[in-house]
Amino acid sequence: LQWTQSANGGNRNAVSFGNASLKAETGDDFDVLFDHYLSPFGMFSAGYFYKRLANPIIYTQFQLNNYLPPGAPPSAQGNYLATEPVNAGSAWVSGFELSYIHHFSMFPGAWSGLGISANYGYTDSSTSGIPGRSDHPRLLRTSPNAFNISPTYDRGRFSVRVGMSYNQASIYGYQYTDGLAGGINGPLSDIYFYSHLQVDAQGSVRLTHGL
Repeated sequence: LQWTQSANGGNRNAVSFGNASLKAETGDDFDVLFDHYLSPFGMFSAGYFYKRLANPIIYTQFQLNNYLPPGAPPSAQGNYLATEPVNAGSAWVSGFELSYIHHFSMFPGAWSGLGISANYGYTDSSTSGIPGRSDHPRLLRTSPNAFNISPTYDRGRFSVRVGMSYNQASIYGYQYTDGLAGGINGPLSDIYFYSHLQVDAQGSVRLTHGL
């Protein structure tokens, strides 16, 4: 048992429980991968995967009102967001990924420094047998769509990289149970990571030997 208390005594207290009844998670994986190498330097790959899981370990979250953690002082009593690992009955995850990397050194002159690295992945998943619910939500942290695109330039003293990455919204923690007010899309639904888009850039110039 672990617990933390918010500084203002509000509703952000958190408590984590263990679960001595957990069963080991097992699975079967099926993967197919195709690679094609490009001249003078590059590669294209495509892959498909399917994973079948038995007794997947998931984390559920629920609210405890007026809760006092064992061994804590009376001042710690309050509302807590509780997290506990449990076994779902079964789950599967399936998807594909495309990847492309190429350095265009065959281009003339300054253009020969161009390059690109990119990949895209699609993932679908489903769980069955989560305690307290009859629907089939996605597995935790499985984004349906994700991609990375990174143009590059390397020639002589110059090196430049720009990267853009995207992850679609995914479930952070299961909270919904059958019959909660508002249904699966209500205020007591599962907790999500927002979709995230990030852009980074990096560049360098070698001025002279050793500098």
